[in-house]
Amino acid sequence: MEYNFFTSVYITFCITLGMLFLIKWFLGLLLGDDGGGKQLPPCPPGIPMIGNLVGMLMNRPTTKWIVRVMNDMKTDIACFRFGRVHVIAITSDEIAREVVKEKDSVFADRPDSYSAEYISCGYKGVVFDEYGERQMKMKKVMTSELMSTKALDLLRDVRNLESDNLLAYVLNLYKKGGLVNVRDIVCTHTQMATKYLLTKVNNVKSDLY
Repeated sequence: MEYNFFTSVYITFCITLGMLFLIKWFLGLLLGDDGGGKQLPPCPPGIPMIGNLVGMLMNRPTTKWIVRVMNDMKTDIACFRFGRVHVIAITSDEIAREVVKEKDSVFADRPDSYSAEYISCGYKGVVFDEYGERQMKMKKVMTSELMSTKALDLLRDVRNLESDNLLAYVLNLYKKGGLVNVRDIVCTHTQMATKYLLTKVNNVKSDLY
């Protein structure tokens, strides 16, 4: 008796929840809330409310599935909908270049995310910042100062120093007949290069060997 009661309650709850989702989806369509009123690229057929989420979960890796779907659609740009989030996938370098240079204001905004807000301390990082004047200034500093050819040339001595230490460490292990753990070496190399960069130490001898 109790089993039938809980079963009926569970079924009623599922039906009610499904009806609420359907009502919300239809209201979104009527109010023009789907896609923000902007013309979106061609989208593969999906399920109402959840879009292409089932296809993404059933086909792994997701990147190969997206490329395969776009090849079947014979398009270089497509819109995949995962719930309320629209993801624009581009396989053409010409379209990607146009997006970065000319359509940056259209594709720069991202949906609100608690994890992204927490990591960036309130969307203050260059990666998660909302599109605007501050984001454009940070992007300009990144491209002209931190990621420029001049900056790479300034850090050449640091990279060469740590690369020499890395090769000496591997050679020392080889002479002793030891095993080389690639993961530990890569982590150590990255950490030491970051340390030299942040502390501005150019003549520090590594104690790895």
